[in-house]
Amino acid sequence: MEVLPERDLEVYYKKRWNYINNIELNKKGILNDKDNIQFKESIKFNATNYSKIVGDRILFTVNALNRNKEVPDRYRERKLPLKIYRGFKDIDDVEINLPIDYKIESLPQNVKIENKFGYYSFDIAVKNDNTILYNRQFVVNDGEFPKEDYDEFRNFYKEVSKFDNIKIALIKKP
Repeated sequence: MEVLPERDLEVYYKKRWNYINNIELNKKGILNDKDNIQFKESIKFNATNYSKIVGDRILFTVNALNRNKEVPDRYRERKLPLKIYRGFKDIDDVEINLPIDYKIESLPQNVKIENKFGYYSFDIAVKNDNTILYNRQFVVNDGEFPKEDYDEFRNFYKEVSKFDNIKIALIKKP
């Protein structure tokens, strides 16, 4: 990705985040640190009409950029063990600026899930009246697991997908 022309990189991100309406990418930065095996993306964007307005409330999905949308297929009679060849670790730190005329009505509880397949957590902290901080970690361990563990692995991914789509409610200030 670090060698893609600017135009191709723009197309890549717009396809990756096709669920974000009217996304406008303002700044893109990529650092591929091969010595430390780290790939960092720094993105600044605007998205009009990203949220959903319901009455005097705004609902929006906190995790706009790195949602897990894939849940492994279900198999009734799995015959082979589960092999994860390439584990990974995603860490996302996102600062979200809220509309000035709205306040937070409700925040979801922070989440931590840990099992033999990996680890998932997200934390949401209020920085000030109009800014929240979202931290997400998703780790998948590589390895070989017995076929009997597949349903548990699939459930882990289902939970991650559910929490990656969690919403925050904002309400208009009086």
